[in-house]
Amino acid sequence: GVITLASALLCVDFRAGDALAFSPGSLLVLGACLCWGLENNCTRNLSLKDPSQIVVIKGFGSGLVALTIAAATEGLPKFNSALAPGALALGFVSYGLSIYFYVRAQRALGAARTSMYYAAAPFFGVVLSFLLLGERPGWPFFAGMAMMAAGSALAIYEKHSHTHRHEALMHEHRHSHADGHHAHVHDGGELLAEHTHTHAHEELAHAHEHTPDSHHRHGHA
Repeated sequence: GVITLASALLCVDFRAGDALAFSPGSLLVLGACLCWGLENNCTRNLSLKDPSQIVVIKGFGSGLVALTIAAATEGLPKFNSALAPGALALGFVSYGLSIYFYVRAQRALGAARTSMYYAAAPFFGVVLSFLLLGERPGWPFFAGMAMMAAGSALAIYEKHSHTHRHEALMHEHRHSHADGHHAHVHDGGELLAEHTHTHAHEELAHAHEHTPDSHHRHGHA
């Protein structure tokens, strides 16, 4: 709630006369965030899979769409061998690694928490714009940044523990045997590194601190 309020605060134009008004651009941002939230919840259901495969599939999809838009509006650009390595490196870090770690975080934290931490990223971009472009922020920025930091701190230091039950389940995803939920036996000895295969979970009831990860999506009374 605090982080949502902080984001809303940045969307309000306090210079629009006596009445508060939303800028037209902020409405487009809200629409993009709505689509982003839908996409995040869909990705959460895929987060059990190998993040590398998800990055490749999403990369092809977004790349083809971007190329189609460019071709439809400006025409296909000529290949520039001098700029290609830099463009590939930029895409690898800003898109490839970003999605890879984002999917891994969704597996451990759930969609809501991962999106919440990710929502703090634009503040770093704004700070860079202040440093590089010489812009001067108003009080809404500092108020929103403080609220964003407070909301992140509340989530980081939250301790959530109670008795919960895991139903018997068989599925396949990347996992390790160090999380307390994968006690199955392998032929040839225990595998310590992350691996993937079809495995069964026996019914289990226990209590420990946990987040809304892939094995703790139970409801609460």
